[in-house]
Amino acid sequence: MISVLMPTYNCAEYISDAINSILMQTYKDFEFLIIDDGSTDDTAKILHQLTDSRIRVISVDHCGKSAALNLGLNEASHNLILHMDADDIAHPKLLENQIFLYGKKSRQTWVGCNYAVFDEKTKKITFLVRNRIKHEEIVAAMSLHGAIAHGGSIVDRQFLIKAGGYKELDAFGDYEFWLRGIRDFYFENNQEILLYVRSRSNSLSRSNINYKYKLHYEIQRPYYSNMEYYFKINNITNQISIRGWREFFYGDKNKARMYWLQDKRCFFRDYRIALAFLLTKLPETMLTLWKENRVRYRMKYWIKILTKENRIIRADFNKLVQK
Repeated sequence: MISVLMPTYNCAEYISDAINSILMQTYKDFEFLIIDDGSTDDTAKILHQLTDSRIRVISVDHCGKSAALNLGLNEASHNLILHMDADDIAHPKLLENQIFLYGKKSRQTWVGCNYAVFDEKTKKITFLVRNRIKHEEIVAAMSLHGAIAHGGSIVDRQFLIKAGGYKELDAFGDYEFWLRGIRDFYFENNQEILLYVRSRSNSLSRSNINYKYKLHYEIQRPYYSNMEYYFKINNITNQISIRGWREFFYGDKNKARMYWLQDKRCFFRDYRIALAFLLTKLPETMLTLWKENRVRYRMKYWIKILTKENRIIRADFNKLVQK
């Protein structure tokens, strides 16, 4: 069996969709822990009306997502954990496919999945996120961002507890956890789109952007002292390239150009660096809009929108939002 953990804070507008998507899973044998983190909207009223015997609601004073997750880990009845955010929608086979992939592994594995992002107003998919699949590639990509989705991911509960659980941060608690355990975890991503992530204009990722970038940058700092050890990035040119990308996304765009000009082979190894170099010439507000709106992902999705795979993904999602 498996325990599904869903922390929630003031998600009354969306939480019913998230809950129903779990209750409609093809895999039925699970415990569903919903941790209400001191919501002040109608969340408690919605949760009070739930009657499915698999659901257990835990209400606490507002303590933050990390503390709510740690509470859920301690309260879970089963050792296999799947994370679910209260504003996202799970594909009906999320549990079934994730458990199947996890069961094929002989070591402690954190199994994530690919996902689609949809607009909260139009209920249309705007882009897809396809993370790296293999452990070595995921670890290298962790040098820049959380290369595995927290929502929809499945992992061993005892492993999380022994690793110290989640630290109290305003954001990126999952990313900090992955970096802290990067030498101990074995990562893998399911190739399938198994989660639909809601793009919310009022979400933390859209507010106080400068603070968000600074926090992300500081979380990474200890691990950049030894990129070979933590990220298995041994090539000097690759290290310079990554340091440039870090500055481009979260730091100083002038430093990004400085790094890339330090070793011009970066431009020949990755055409995206040439594009990013040009983008650093944009005013800061325009560059921020480019990054925050995931323009590259959107363009890639729309270029391939007529492919059979994308049509299937859209059709699957439309079935869920129309129910």
